[in-house]
Amino acid sequence: RILYTNNIIHKKFKIMEFQAAYGSKRAFSSINSNDNDSESDIRLRPFKLFWDDQLQCHPILGIKHMQKLEEKLKYQFNDYSYLAQALCHKTFALEHTDKPEIISSYLYSNNNDLSSDHLSYEPLEFLGDSVLGLSAASLVHQLYPSENIAFRHDLKKNLICANTAVLCAEKLDLKNHICTGNSARSNINNKILEDSFEAVIGAMYEDSGFDFNKISEILIN
Repeated sequence: RILYTNNIIHKKFKIMEFQAAYGSKRAFSSINSNDNDSESDIRLRPFKLFWDDQLQCHPILGIKHMQKLEEKLKYQFNDYSYLAQALCHKTFALEHTDKPEIISSYLYSNNNDLSSDHLSYEPLEFLGDSVLGLSAASLVHQLYPSENIAFRHDLKKNLICANTAVLCAEKLDLKNHICTGNSARSNINNKILEDSFEAVIGAMYEDSGFDFNKISEILIN
């Protein structure tokens, strides 16, 4: 218990150091906040402050860009930070993991490891891939209840294959919404399009409060 308490104190002093050095007021004020909901939100989504900043000023991840994509998706986000993260390639994340607002936000979270994976679309891609698979399986099961399992497996595989994901990404014009680092700016290939499409699905799913029926209906349409 003593070691745990010392660790918490150490983290808080680290945040104070970043506050003094970089003027990251929100990171420091979050420690003293009496708003339990705000504190919980930061702990569950430690980089939300960073995404909120990007939504205000970034040319690609800005709020107006998000709203254009939102119209194409036929889904209204409650928190645009999910969509912003879904469009962040790992190369962009690598260029920002040493920024003070990222580090201070991380130190206040319960995570043990800070890496670009936490900041990129990969966690949402993991989630979206499963939502997409279950949506396709549900659709095939409802439309072809009397067909054999091999047929249904093949149909589901075609519905969620890489080519289909890329076609959907192109329909949404994701190439002009994805944010990469300098090293990948001119190389948004089909794999990135596929992964970002799945990440956008994951973003909608988490933003909706994990409402599978709602997101599945959007995907089928």
